Amino acid sequence: PEDFARPVSHTTRAPSPGEVHGVDYFFVPMERMRTLIGRGLFAEHTEVDGQLYGTSHAALKKVARSGLSCALFVNVDGAAQLSKTNLEIKFVFVAPKSPAALELKLRARGSETEASVRKKLRRSRTEMVVLQGESADFEHVRYADDAMEVADELLALAADVRPLTLSPVRVKAGLSQLGTSSG
Repeated sequence: PEDFARPVSHTTRAPSPGEVHGVDYFFVPMERMRTLIGRGLFAEHTEVDGQLYGTSHAALKKVARSGLSCALFVNVDGAAQLSKTNLEIKFVFVAPKSPAALELKLRARGSETEASVRKKLRRSRTEMVVLQGESADFEHVRYADDAMEVADELLALAADVRPLTLSPVRVKAGLSQLGTSSG
């Protein structure tokens, strides 16, 4: 947490229990989000399950002004958009160990409908095809059911981006705060 910051992204979905506007996300109405996207205010944006998500240029600049490294969790669409910017970026794709492992994780949540599980599995298959394509911008692919499983490897990759004096315990704590176990 002393070396990385997560920019606060925007979303049109309702807050989950415990989420705070302006801390976890900026929760905005669909039309407002579309207006902001139309004005070009986002470095990346995408639709997931009928909801819009996006990271504004202002949020990225706020992290840059803090002097910390920016840690973003985006899907393949968001990564493709960010790869077209002039930002210095290192992409890491944390892929499920297998489609079956992902399905078990989704079902274990107890919050997914059958339709949403199937939709997320389809999206995962599509992302894996993109990932394995020749135009993939991901320098590193890690197979895990959760980013916490690859925290030590992410620490090593982070050292390539910026000289850090992080311990694995601090990286795991930071990853936990960044919400790596969701999605």
